Amino acid sequence: MTQKELYLKDINRPIEGVIKANDDRHLLSELEEYVLTNELLGIANRNKMLPGLFEDLSKSNFNSSVWISGYFGSGKSHLLKMMSLVLENKEINGHKCAEVFAQKAKDDFELEGNIKRVAKIPTKSILFNIAAKSDGITGMSSTIDPVLSIFLKVFNEMLGYDPLNPEIAEVERHLESINQYDFFKTEYHKRFNKSWEKGRESIFLNQHELAEIYAEIKSISTEDADRYIDNLINNYKLDIEGFGELVTNYIKSQQPGYRLVFCVDEVGQFIAENVKLMLSLQTIAETLSIKTQGQSFLIVTSQNDLNATIGDLGAKQAHDFSRIQGRFSIKIPLTSANADEVIQKRLLQKKEEPANMLANMYSKDQNTIKTILKFNDGSRQYQVYRDADHFVNTYPFLPYQFDLFQAAIKALSEHNAFIGSQQSVGERSMLGVFQTVAKMYAEKETDTIVSFAHMYEGIKDVLQSNIQSDILQSDRSIDDEIAKEALKALFLVKYVKGFTASVGNIAILLLPRFDIDLGAFHKQVQKALNLLESQTYIQRTANDIYEYLTNQEKDVENEIKSTEIDPNAPSELLVSYLFEEIIRDSKVKLDTNNQPYEFGRKLDDILIGREKDFYLNFITPFNANSITKANVNMFSLGRPNDLIVFLPENNRLFDELKLIKKTDKYIQLTNSPSLDIHKQRIIQDKATQNAERKGTILNQLKETLGDALMYINGSELTDIGSRDPKIKITLGLQQLIKTIYTNLRMLTADYSEALLVKLMQSKDDVLFKDDMLEVEVELLNRIQRNKANHERTTIKSLLDYFSSRPYGWYQAAVLCIIAKVYKRNKISLKQDANTLSDRNALEALQRNNQYNTTIIELEEEIAPTNIQKLKNFHQEYFNEPNLGNEPKEISRLFKLRLEKELKDLSDMYGKRIRFKFLESLGEPLNRLKLLVEKEHLYFFTALDQYQDDLLDDKENVIEATKRFMNGSQLTIFENVLTYLESNNANFDYIGSDNIVTLKAVASSPTPYRGSLMQEAKEALDNIQHELSEKQLSERLAAKESIQSSIEKLKQFTDFAKLNEKQQNEILAPFENSIKEIEHERFIGNIRSKTYNANVEVYQRQLEKMMSLANPPLPRPKPAGGIISEPNLPLYSPLKITFVRKDSVKINFKKPALETKQDVEEYLTALREQYFRIIDEDKRISL
Repeated sequence: MTQKELYLKDINRPIEGVIKANDDRHLLSELEEYVLTNELLGIANRNKMLPGLFEDLSKSNFNSSVWISGYFGSGKSHLLKMMSLVLENKEINGHKCAEVFAQKAKDDFELEGNIKRVAKIPTKSILFNIAAKSDGITGMSSTIDPVLSIFLKVFNEMLGYDPLNPEIAEVERHLESINQYDFFKTEYHKRFNKSWEKGRESIFLNQHELAEIYAEIKSISTEDADRYIDNLINNYKLDIEGFGELVTNYIKSQQPGYRLVFCVDEVGQFIAENVKLMLSLQTIAETLSIKTQGQSFLIVTSQNDLNATIGDLGAKQAHDFSRIQGRFSIKIPLTSANADEVIQKRLLQKKEEPANMLANMYSKDQNTIKTILKFNDGSRQYQVYRDADHFVNTYPFLPYQFDLFQAAIKALSEHNAFIGSQQSVGERSMLGVFQTVAKMYAEKETDTIVSFAHMYEGIKDVLQSNIQSDILQSDRSIDDEIAKEALKALFLVKYVKGFTASVGNIAILLLPRFDIDLGAFHKQVQKALNLLESQTYIQRTANDIYEYLTNQEKDVENEIKSTEIDPNAPSELLVSYLFEEIIRDSKVKLDTNNQPYEFGRKLDDILIGREKDFYLNFITPFNANSITKANVNMFSLGRPNDLIVFLPENNRLFDELKLIKKTDKYIQLTNSPSLDIHKQRIIQDKATQNAERKGTILNQLKETLGDALMYINGSELTDIGSRDPKIKITLGLQQLIKTIYTNLRMLTADYSEALLVKLMQSKDDVLFKDDMLEVEVELLNRIQRNKANHERTTIKSLLDYFSSRPYGWYQAAVLCIIAKVYKRNKISLKQDANTLSDRNALEALQRNNQYNTTIIELEEEIAPTNIQKLKNFHQEYFNEPNLGNEPKEISRLFKLRLEKELKDLSDMYGKRIRFKFLESLGEPLNRLKLLVEKEHLYFFTALDQYQDDLLDDKENVIEATKRFMNGSQLTIFENVLTYLESNNANFDYIGSDNIVTLKAVASSPTPYRGSLMQEAKEALDNIQHELSEKQLSERLAAKESIQSSIEKLKQFTDFAKLNEKQQNEILAPFENSIKEIEHERFIGNIRSKTYNANVEVYQRQLEKMMSLANPPLPRPKPAGGIISEPNLPLYSPLKITFVRKDSVKINFKKPALETKQDVEEYLTALREQYFRIIDEDKRISL
C-alpha cells in the first residue's frame, strides 16, 4: 500500500496554505474547510475566544471593537475573513455563510445559537488590508491623516464613490443627496462615450466635463458650475468627526439595527509604535462607537497583542493609550499551538482500514518508537506520540516536526531568509508545506516516515537565493544522499534556539524508517557530516555541534581560516586558560603554616613572567623539546625547582586554540557598522560561537589536567588522588615547597602580626632571658656577614634573603625574629642616621614603605660604669631617677627627658619679648639642642664633655628662672610692667623716685635676685596712691573752673530771656564736659578738656545764647508799601559776635610794665583795640 492510499481526502487536491484577507477566490471551500480549533473554541479560556465574542455580538447593546492578535500565519487573517463572511451572512452558491460556520460549532450549542442570532442582525462588513489600501490615495488634503484617509477610501468604495479622490466622492455624495447621481452617470456616458467610473480617474484634467453636466442639473452657467466645483474641491476638509457623521448618516438610511463593520487586516504593523497613527485608530473606533451607538465598530488584526503594538512608550504616552485598550476591549489572542490539529483534520485524516493498520503498528512498536525519537546532548525535548490515535492522525509525519518546523520557519524569518518582509509560520502556511511533503511521499510504502529534511522542499521557492545557494550546489556536486538531506536539515534548524545539532540528533531528523539499524545509520550520518565539513558546507563547533553555513558564512569561515596570527598566539592563549582561568592564583598556601608562596610560571619549559624560587611547568603534547611520557621523568630530574605537569595527548587542542585566536582577530579587523546586515549577523554569531568554543576548551583542559601526570625532581607524584585541577596542582606545589626550602624546618613557632606587636611592646625581660634560638642566630649571623662585607642591612634585604631558597621564611616570621633580636639589644634600627625608639621601631616593622629605608646595625657594648654615670647625671640634672635597665632603654628615657626639658625652656624662651630677662636662656637652650640630636651611644661615652655645662646652666640660670616664672613674684613683675605701660602719660605730672625704681625693675636682667621684687611692690603701691591723689585734685579744679564759666553765662541779661529748654541747651555741653572729666584717668586729658570747655565751648555757647535771645527783626517797609527787592527776607537777622579777651592782640611793644607811664600807655592801647572791636559790632567776652 502506498501512502496516498492512507488518506481520506485526495492528498493532491488544491488547498490554500496562506489565506489573504482581500482574496475572494474559493470562498465557500475556505469556509467549509475552516477548522474551529480547541483554541478558537475557547477550551482553555472561553470568554476570550469565539464563544465570548459571539455572545457579546448577539447583544443589542454591543458597543466595542475587537483586536485579533497572532504571529505570522497564526490564522488571524483567515479568522477575520470568516468573521466578515459570517457577520454579513453572505450567500455563496446557495449556502448561507453563517449556517455553514454555525454547523462547525454544533458541539457547543451556546456558540452555535449565538452565531445564528448574530447572523440575523442586518450587517455590512468592509474587509480590507490597511497596508494594501494605502496605495494610490491622491488628492488628499493635508488635514486628513493616513488612517482616516484609508477608512474613508474603503467607505467611499463600498458606496461606489471615487475611492482615491475624496473631494470627487464628496461631489458624488452631493449629487446622490439630490437624487441626481444616476442621471449624472448616464449623461456622462452619453456625452463622453465612457463610464463615469473610468472618467473620474482623470477628472482633475477634465473638470469641465463634470462642470458641464452639473450646470445642466443645477440650471446654472458652466462657468458658475466650474467655480462651484473648484470651491468644493479646494475647500474640502474632513476630520474624524466628519467621517463619523458620514457613517452615521449612512446607517440611518438603512433598516433598523443595521451594523457596519470595518474588518481591518494587519493594522498592528501599520500603526506600530507610531503615536499619531495609534491615536487616529483609537479616535476612529471611539467616534464610530459614540455617534452610531455601537452600530459601527472595528475588528482588526495584528501580529502582536495590543500592548506589544503600542510598544515601549513613556509614562505619559502609556496613559494616553489607556483609552485604546478600553475601546478594543475584546481581544482574541491566537497562537499556532494547534497547527498540528488543523493539518491532521484538513490533510492527514485516514481511511478506516489504513487507520487500523497504523494503530496496530504503533501498539506493536510504541516503546521502540518513543526511544528512537528522544533527542539528546542537552537539546530541547519535543513531543512524541501520545497514543495510537495520535500516531494514526499524524503519520507519516513525526510529532516533533510540527513544533520544530514552526520554530525553524520563525527563526529563518527573523534572519531575513525569505523573499518579502514577512513569512507566515502558523497552521495555514504549515498546511501548504506539509501537503507538499505528503505529495512527495505519496508513492512511497507505508513504512516510510517523513525526513525532516524534506520540509525544505515546501519553502525553497520563497527562500532568498543567497541563503540556499549552497544547498543547490550540493545537489549538483555531492552524490551522498544522506549528506544532501543532512545539509537541508541543518539549514532548517540553523537558527532554532534550544535544538542541539549533534550527530545523534541529526540522525533522528533524517530517520527513513522506525526499523532501521541505528548504529549503522549513525555512522552513515557521521560520514556525511564529515564530507560536508571538509567542503565547508557546514562547520563543527568545539562541542561537536554542527551548523549550516550560508554562502556568506562560508566566505567568512574561509577568511577566518586564512587569517594570519602570531605563531605564539595559541601558546599565549593556553597560558591564559591554564594560569588565569583554571589555576587563577600566583601563590600557593603551604599546608603546614598556611602561608602563601609565590611560584613562577612555565609552559613547555619556557619562562612566563619573572623568575621565582620554584615553578609550575606545564608540558603540552605539542612541546618543542620532544618531551614524551617515556622521557618526562628524566626531563624533570634536570629541573629540581619545577613541578612538571605532563598533559596527555589531545590532537585537536592546538587547532582549536588557533581557531579561537584567528576568529578573534578576524572579528576585530572586520567588524564594522558599514557591513551589510547579513554579514554583521554572521560576525556576531562567530563571536558567540567563539565564546562557546572558549568555554568548551576550558572544560576540556580541566578534564585533561585531571588525567595529567606530575613530577618533582624525576619522581612521579602518585599519592595525589584528586582530579580537581586546582586541588591536584596545589598538593603538588606543596610537596615542591617542602623539597626546595630545606631551612623551613627552623621555624618551630607560629609567627604573626599580633606576636610582633607583643614582642616589641613587652617589658618583661623574662621573655628574652633564654639562649637565642637557631633562627635568631641565623639572622644575627647574616647581619654580621653583611657588616664584614661592608654591605648595608635593611629590613627589606633580610626579608628578601630569608624568603628565598633554602629558607622560605614568610614575612611575619622574619619580622618577629628581627624583633626578638632587637629586644635582646643585639641590633638597633635607624632611619636618617637616627636610632628608632621601640615605638618607632615597631612602626618601621609594620609598614612596608619603611622596609627599604630602615637600616639594621649591630649594637656596641657599653661599660657598666658609663651606664651608672649617665643614670647618676639624670638624677642630678632632672631631680628624678632614670628607671631604665638596659643601655638602650636608659638612653631612650634620658633623651625623652632632654626633649621635654628643651621644650619647656623653649616655650619659656618664647616669652622673652615681654620678659627681657629670659634672654639669659639662650645659651643653655643651644647646648640642650645639640645634645638632643646625638645618638644614644654618645650619652654614655661623652658624658664628661657635656655634664658640667648643663649643671652650671641649671644652677646659674635655669632653676632661678623657673622658680621666678612659676612663682608669685612673676605676678608682681607683670603688675609693674602693666602699670608702667598703662600710666606712662601721667608720669610727667608727678615727680617721684618710685617711678625710677619701677623702671629699673622692669629692665633688670635678673629681677629674681635679692629683694628687688619687694622694693618694686612698695614703689608700685606708693606711686599708685600718689597718682590717685593727683587725679582727684585735677578733677576738682577742672569742675570748679567749668562751673565758673557756667556762672558767667548766667550773669548775662540775655540768659534770662531764654526759656528753660533753651537755657538747658546752652548749659548742656558744659555738663557733658564735667561728666567726661570724672571718668578720665590721664591728667593731660583732664586739663585739655577743661580748657576746651572754658574757651571753645564757652565762646560757641555764648554766641548761641545771644542768637536765641535776640531773634531777627522785621525788615522795614519802603515808601509806598512796594517791595523793590522781592527776593530779600522779610526779617533782617541780628548776629552778635564775641571775641575772647585773650585773643585780642594789643599793639604794645614792651615785654613788661615797669612804670606808671607804661601802665597808661598799655591801657590806652588796650582801650583803642577794644573800641575798634566794639565799633565792628562785636562784643568782648571776659
